[in-house]
Amino acid sequence: MRNLHELIHAYQMGTATPQQIAELSRRIGEDESAAREAAEWMLMEADLAETLQSDESEASKGSPDHTAGLRFPASHLMKIAAAFLLVASIVTFFALSGKQHKPQTPELIGWIIQPTGNPDFEILNGNHVRLNRGELHVSPDRSDLSPEDTVPNLTIETPQAKAFARSAQFLIGTHIPTENTGVTHTMKRLTRVLILAGAVTLTSSLGSVEGATNELLTAKADAAPTKFTVQANSAFAFDLYKQLSRENKGRNLFFSPYSISTALAMAGEGARGKTAEEMGAVLRYPHAAGRIGKDAQRLPWRMSLIHTGLANLDRKLFNRSQDPEQLAMRKKLVTLRAQLNTLNAQIKATRDRKIQVKASTIAGEINAINKKLHGYEISLANALWGEQTYPFKKTYINTLNKHYRTGGVFAVDFRNNYAAARKQINDWSARRTGGRIKNVMPERRQEDAKDLSLVLTNAIFFKADWKQPFNKHHSRPRPFKLADGKTIKVRTMHAGGFSIGRYGAFNADGSFFNTPVRIKRGQQTGLYPDANGFSLIELPYQSDDISMVVIAPNRADGLDELEQTITAKKLNTWISRMKGRPFHVYLPGFKVESDYKLGDHNQGRPTGTLVSMGMKRAFMKPQNGNRAESSDFSGMSDSYDQIYLGLVKHKAFVEINEKGTEAAAVTVIEGPVAPTSGFPRPKPTMVPFTPTFNANRPFIFLVREKSTGTVLFLGRIMQPAAAN
Repeated sequence: MRNLHELIHAYQMGTATPQQIAELSRRIGEDESAAREAAEWMLMEADLAETLQSDESEASKGSPDHTAGLRFPASHLMKIAAAFLLVASIVTFFALSGKQHKPQTPELIGWIIQPTGNPDFEILNGNHVRLNRGELHVSPDRSDLSPEDTVPNLTIETPQAKAFARSAQFLIGTHIPTENTGVTHTMKRLTRVLILAGAVTLTSSLGSVEGATNELLTAKADAAPTKFTVQANSAFAFDLYKQLSRENKGRNLFFSPYSISTALAMAGEGARGKTAEEMGAVLRYPHAAGRIGKDAQRLPWRMSLIHTGLANLDRKLFNRSQDPEQLAMRKKLVTLRAQLNTLNAQIKATRDRKIQVKASTIAGEINAINKKLHGYEISLANALWGEQTYPFKKTYINTLNKHYRTGGVFAVDFRNNYAAARKQINDWSARRTGGRIKNVMPERRQEDAKDLSLVLTNAIFFKADWKQPFNKHHSRPRPFKLADGKTIKVRTMHAGGFSIGRYGAFNADGSFFNTPVRIKRGQQTGLYPDANGFSLIELPYQSDDISMVVIAPNRADGLDELEQTITAKKLNTWISRMKGRPFHVYLPGFKVESDYKLGDHNQGRPTGTLVSMGMKRAFMKPQNGNRAESSDFSGMSDSYDQIYLGLVKHKAFVEINEKGTEAAAVTVIEGPVAPTSGFPRPKPTMVPFTPTFNANRPFIFLVREKSTGTVLFLGRIMQPAAAN
């Protein structure tokens, strides 16, 4: 079985090739004993990983209390859970194909439970199941229900959690290590739910989390709640979007909720009392992160959960983008592109054949490097800048270093030399974003800056190439309908028969519109929702783990209504209903640079977007020693009675064109046209239907990491730049 173990280990670590995954699936799908061996081996691997992590936790005792209780990385936990549920799903398929199990008891109404292996479970009463150990495949059963009846709710209780479902198909498993695993440390129980269709809610000691089709939910008492962090970020994203929309009526918007929530979490680590309570509420921290008991009033949030979730996302997003080899290739690209631009200018002036050959060689180098790149580059610059006369606590600085690799709090001289502090901050931001984002810190008179104690800056830059580039020869000025009824000409990209994205259409109430796959020849009705509906497309970037989602209402003045109703939960539901199918797309190219003052202390009072959302105390300067109505950052410094957030600035930049952003020229060869026969062919009565998505009106767009659903960027285009 050694080869099987190697395949499992490669799958768990994320290093398995497609061929290895296929081989693993084949072996455990064809041989039930191999499947059981795989399950036992994965249990042992998970147990060993926990032991190692436990040893690391023991070695780090004495560190600040914000790291307590988080011993098992969520990323590794997800791999173990996903791998184990892969086995469960394949074993289930194997079992179902070989023999059909009847429902376990007639008392279970509207559901069929198929055991995988030999689970220990029982029906308690009604539709309530207790699963003590093992795995179950659960699916709805309408055979005993009348057409008008709905499938009743189902509850499955495990030692760690409860799963609630309605008309969903899913796998649920809970386990403890088997005897004689060769590992002395006892692994804690782990409950996992892999949703095959529909939606399931999993409730544990960490709170409740809902998942939809193809999502994996986990429950473990001390697991880092990455999913909770993602959900909080998404909810905050749309709250902030709506507030910025109110403050910037009729304007384009673009910001990074991920960048902002990360930066504010850094400040939130040092917040206490009402200040911390307000910050967590605005950032939509989940109930799971709330403290209870005597410490809850002073420390309302378990910030260790938030930091660990954000750190996991940070590693997932930035480790690959910041790989030294990748950075070296990107640096070389800058040089090669500059050389190519110079040669192209010479070719235009001289038509020299030798220069053309040289330019072609350099273009080939550029394209060869592009194939080796991961497909995107993302640069994030978050920092706290503190007045140098205030000593910041070592425990606070260590926490920021551990989770965010920031270097802690940077000391600057706001009190006596604001101009030098401003230059230091702006130079740092430019370096961290490759020179793309500058002047984060605004100009101020020294008199107005002398009381600054703490400034939070964040800047983010994103660059990626489309997985399926647009052909620039198909781009041309096309009409764009503004919300006020006027029309302008905008340079618009076009792709006919876009083949690798996803498409979905929805009615005004958010319900799914079933776009036909085949229609009668000449059919004109029933193809799209009515004028009050809207549609979505998902365009993947080259790496395929990050994509852009574009949401366009059917009416030019319909965006305001859509903005009022959209939420993170609704968006996730819409995205889960999208389907991979060919579609035509018209999308304006655009460039947006944003600069928002999200929070400020201006003329003795707090102002800004975050203040309007409820984060007021963080920007309130202590007055005459009155701490009851002022900021409390006593977790940062013993001089906390003088510390408040003086400024929160956010800058972001995005440019969308045919190749993605800043991409080298690549020749796109379209597929051949099928030859026509000399003989007439009968016209079919039914023909394939390819829907058209036309963003020729104000629309919303967002960039998200697909596996977690993390919203990296969110914005809207009300008026693209007019075509020249």
